Amino acid sequence: MGVKNTDGTKDLIVLHGEVTFPSGSSIIISDVYLQDPLNSFNAVGGADISNTSTTFEISDIDLAPNASYELVIVFSASPGDAGVRVELEGLFD
Repeated sequence: MGVKNTDGTKDLIVLHGEVTFPSGSSIIISDVYLQDPLNSFNAVGGADISNTSTTFEISDIDLAPNASYELVIVFSASPGDAGVRVELEGLFD
């Protein structure tokens, strides 16, 4: 999924995320990646990524105003047709 900094003046420096899985599901977050589409979708250098079974935090990033990254969240299993909900929150400086 694309992550775009729509703030016109400040850099995005931290990205928090929370994933809600279908009720009764045992699916968890396995891994999280942040990729730069302007650099052949390579990992964003210097990004510090941590995650739990349903949340993640990406820090030490510097996403300029109006720039974009790609966020990849890998799950332990497919959610099928039930889908998931992802909520994102950013910290700007």
